[in-house]
Amino acid sequence: MLSTEQTQIMNLVLVVDDDPVMIFLIRKYLEGEAYHLLEAGNGSDAQALIEQHANELSAILLDWSMPGISGIEVLRWIKSQARY
Repeated sequence: MLSTEQTQIMNLVLVVDDDPVMIFLIRKYLEGEAYHLLEAGNGSDAQALIEQHANELSAILLDWSMPGISGIEVLRWIKSQARY
């Protein structure tokens, strides 16, 4: 049987969106399904969280269109990393 900490790690999702309303809606839905969320409002913060929690993330939800580093650029960056 998995510990609570192991279950939390297995259900860790990074949500990346510059729209706080979208993050709120996604959080309300996923937390009701026992997911734990990390949130980033832009691509730079997303990259930092991905590096910090690389071995814990189960999924990443990316907004494609954001100011600065877009979701597409974050996805390209993820794919360019050898560990992923």
